[in-house]
Amino acid sequence: MSPEGKSRRKKQVTKSRQLPEQRTATLSKMVTVALAIAILALALAARLYHIDNAPFGDDEAYTIVVAASTPAQIVDLLKRDSSSPLYYFFLHYWIALFGESELAIRSLSTVIGTVLVGAIFLAGQRLYSVQVGLLAALIAAISPVQIHYSQQVRFYTLLPLVSLASVYFLVRYLQTSRRKYILLCALATLLCLYTHSFALFLLPVHATLFFLAGRIQKRWRDLAVMYALVCAGFLPWLPIFLTQLNTTPELAWFAVFWQRWGALEALAWTLSSFSPGGSQPPIVDGFNVPALGRVGPACLFGILAVVGIVHLIWARWDRDRVGALCFPAYLIVPLTCSVLSSMFISPNYLAGRVDQMVFPAFCVIVAVGISAVPSWNLRWPMVGVALILSALTLKQFYSRDLAWGARDVGDFISARIQPGEPIVCTGLTRTSLTYYLRLHGVRPEMFSYPRDTAQHLGYQNNIKLLGNPDYLVAEAQGIIDDVRSASAPGGRFFVVLGYTLMVNKPLWEKLAATADLEMLESPSYVGPQSGNSGLVVLRYQFMR
Repeated sequence: MSPEGKSRRKKQVTKSRQLPEQRTATLSKMVTVALAIAILALALAARLYHIDNAPFGDDEAYTIVVAASTPAQIVDLLKRDSSSPLYYFFLHYWIALFGESELAIRSLSTVIGTVLVGAIFLAGQRLYSVQVGLLAALIAAISPVQIHYSQQVRFYTLLPLVSLASVYFLVRYLQTSRRKYILLCALATLLCLYTHSFALFLLPVHATLFFLAGRIQKRWRDLAVMYALVCAGFLPWLPIFLTQLNTTPELAWFAVFWQRWGALEALAWTLSSFSPGGSQPPIVDGFNVPALGRVGPACLFGILAVVGIVHLIWARWDRDRVGALCFPAYLIVPLTCSVLSSMFISPNYLAGRVDQMVFPAFCVIVAVGISAVPSWNLRWPMVGVALILSALTLKQFYSRDLAWGARDVGDFISARIQPGEPIVCTGLTRTSLTYYLRLHGVRPEMFSYPRDTAQHLGYQNNIKLLGNPDYLVAEAQGIIDDVRSASAPGGRFFVVLGYTLMVNKPLWEKLAATADLEMLESPSYVGPQSGNSGLVVLRYQFMR
């Protein structure tokens, strides 16, 4: 073959390896901006719709209670938790600015979730193409799990946002050698660590990308500087982090789900959680939507993700290894590290929760997979399927009957309670009830059953408690004695009891058997009188 022929052949191969959108006319800047704004508007609307329909759940209410404390108290409360303080600090000042209504408090996650969609667009556009950025942003905008977390007072929108920033700035440094990006990467990584310790699994991603980029002898000092900055910034939190690891029995509940699922099923739940229309694991509190099953959506978008990874490697490996593997590494490395550490050290993999850190990588990779399809006649149906699957799931999600709960209990008690009447809360009802009573200006003395639950108002191990019935009986008598000591003769008090939970049965029986207690009115039931979610409000009076 002549030199001219070889040159033409090389150009043809290079052209064939380009992403499809690079071989077609690019969208005009005006059209791109209009589409991006439309996707952001869709994301915001989907996250605001029915945002205050459901009352605060137990985890949300615990987050609010922690965030309502002073910064020093927040740090102290988190010593018995697995969380880092950044989101709680944000929420603390957000409440100070915008108030304590359900809409105001939840809107912090809504804003962060919408910003995440925009950040995914920018990352996809600048590292790959406009088409990849738009498709990735659309997938994120209609994601049921991210819409769910954008309506919850939890940090599962902040975690993927700061992790995406960390990876993006590192890639930009490796592509440009501009050291401002390494500093921005260190800052984003530090913010991620202060959001949740799961961000420790981002550090191997950085090392992997440094190795792939080559020129290690010239760049290792920059990597060392970045890690040094991250370590220095994390030092103030390190003692609390070690305390969480060593003295927090609350982390044991992670093991329940890990033992139930194992590595393969946990990963399958992650894929289903990320996929439009996929089922969410039961650990995703308050979702309660059957969706369209786990297999179908997960298989479809799993295949697109594989196509995206293969295409990135095939199209970019020779000229841009970092661009080829930055998002695959961002997706795979943290999950692999979490699985291995859960298998051999301590369970920490929570599908549907902390795995949200790598959600942006999934969106971008699937977008690349769709873009790799050579014809828009095939791409449009894929986009349509994603929209339809999400719409069907969201229809069920928005129509959930969650209007009952602590909100109704708060209204009921606040209309009847008199000054000096305490409230006994069972399970994890105390935090949410405290919030709704506070809205009515009611601040009674609160007791928890079992009493140890007061040490961490967001955690109770019912399985462990049921294994020790004598302890529950003793706690039932103890809580009645505590309330008696805190009340004047003839004092009255309320009991908020999850009547379908067996762990509360000893308290119910002890209240009925106590001779000097009189029930003042018939039990008032709130919520379904079946399953594990019904509540009953009881009002008693000491006869002497």
